[in-house]
Amino acid sequence: MSSNPTIKSHQELQSLSGYEENLTITPLNFSKVIAEYEIRDAELKCCLTDEHGKCGQGHFHGYVIALNDGSLSIMGKDCAQNKFQAHENVMSSIRLFKKTKEAESKLGRVQDYLDRKDEYIQRIKDLEELIKSVHSGYARLNFELGEDVIKELNRRYKAQKPNILVKTFRVELEEDDEERLIYQATHKIGHIPHLSLFDKRELDIPDRKVKWLNEALRDAVKLFDQIIDGQEFSPAELRRKTGAILAQLDSLDRFENDLKQTLKEIENFFTTDPISLCYLTDGHRMQSRMAEYTMRFRGISDKTSAVFLRQVEIHFCTKLRCDRIRADEAGSYW
Repeated sequence: MSSNPTIKSHQELQSLSGYEENLTITPLNFSKVIAEYEIRDAELKCCLTDEHGKCGQGHFHGYVIALNDGSLSIMGKDCAQNKFQAHENVMSSIRLFKKTKEAESKLGRVQDYLDRKDEYIQRIKDLEELIKSVHSGYARLNFELGEDVIKELNRRYKAQKPNILVKTFRVELEEDDEERLIYQATHKIGHIPHLSLFDKRELDIPDRKVKWLNEALRDAVKLFDQIIDGQEFSPAELRRKTGAILAQLDSLDRFENDLKQTLKEIENFFTTDPISLCYLTDGHRMQSRMAEYTMRFRGISDKTSAVFLRQVEIHFCTKLRCDRIRADEAGSYW
């Protein structure tokens, strides 16, 4: 089921055994397509002929045709479709040639992977270590932040609201010394670093992906062993087998980059001061959890979360020139 490589010059075409210039091709003497050419150093004329005469269309791209007597001629790439579409044997041969060439191209790409098989085996092993690091990173995120904060971050991810906003107030004392909060403005005090980490992704997918990559590499070895042993495949079978293999192996680079990017984002999250996340919400439990995490981040161990939160509020109130701040849980697309 092999086909010749694309012919690139007029001289190469003329050197083919059995080739003759202007040799007539008819539906009756047509045998099969044996090669494709794309020639820019000469304009060639299509030799397909029917009851109305020779096509004669000038072109640079077409097919080399084997005739029943073994001689060779040429036809333009689209001439059979445009002028001889009624002749199914011509069209079927073109389709078979295209499918064969596509199958061989895919087979060649699979061979490229097998030529570097040891390298890819090692890369897949390295991916397994990357995945372990990603799993460890997510386990730490869950431990440090807690279930409630993780859920809130996922809600923010779905709404695409990464910014931490607070409402500022000034305090007025009523006659009975009760405080009345007068709204002033809404300010951005920070943002959630790498919000896409909290997309609630299925963490078992990377493990399955590694399994599929290993299977694809094994299938590639098996396919070439079968070919070496003389087993023949139709173009359709070969396209199906190589297509399934390439669907996995072609995605290896992207998969590896995605894992490295995820790990980098996790590492960056843990090196970013989380103080603004204390105002992710006004919920007491979540604020306390984020205060505890922020204190661990800053190496503070001599304060309660309540004392630390009050100090955080004073810090932002001084910065924003207000008396009180509250989390703006509605968020914003700023």
